[in-house]
Amino acid sequence: MVEQAAKPLARPVRVWVLDATPGKVRAGRDGEDHPAELISFLSTLPKEISSKQDVVSALIQQGFSSDVAQWVVTNLRPDSPLHSRSSSFSWVFDLKGIAEMYRSYEETNLWKIVEDVPRGVHINFLKAERS
Repeated sequence: MVEQAAKPLARPVRVWVLDATPGKVRAGRDGEDHPAELISFLSTLPKEISSKQDVVSALIQQGFSSDVAQWVVTNLRPDSPLHSRSSSFSWVFDLKGIAEMYRSYEETNLWKIVEDVPRGVHINFLKAERS
């Protein structure tokens, strides 16, 4: 935000960086789930899903952790009311939009702002367990 503002921002500016690195994004290491790989795999699944458990099984078979697989299916919603016999599910998010946002995140390196914080700007980081 600080780098992209078209005009000077009113000071002081407080920036919070939430669970993200300001530098180059590291790819997942052995045993870690990498968001780009997850997004890529999800894009191969049909738009309508017949079973949440099938998605969990497919993700685990593909090498994603059980925790991530369970979390992902919380983003599936029934296509019809609960009383209906149809039991298909659809994603509640725009996977193409998520892919574009994540690609932008990977390509953006703001380390220079951290090294030379503009006057009147305060940067705070919230670090997750494995960040």
